[in-house]
Amino acid sequence: MPRTRKTPSDTADRTPIFVKFARTGGEVQELCLNGARTVGAVLEVAGQDLEDEDRVRVNGRLANEETAVGAGDVITVSGRMRGAF
Repeated sequence: MPRTRKTPSDTADRTPIFVKFARTGGEVQELCLNGARTVGAVLEVAGQDLEDEDRVRVNGRLANEETAVGAGDVITVSGRMRGAF
């Protein structure tokens, strides 16, 4: 059986990446993703659920659960501020 050589695209989804996650008022967590690289995967690893009024940002830009993340990204979740409209 001939050996096949894996290309970088074949192994990219298996290489762990580290991202930072924080919810407003909480601690910053450094998380390791081994598979999916989306905001939804970050939330799952962090054990967090989004509420209706939560806003998610990746590196300061608005995002949703399907937004892709990369190594070193910072994912933040903030709820509606009290007194805000």
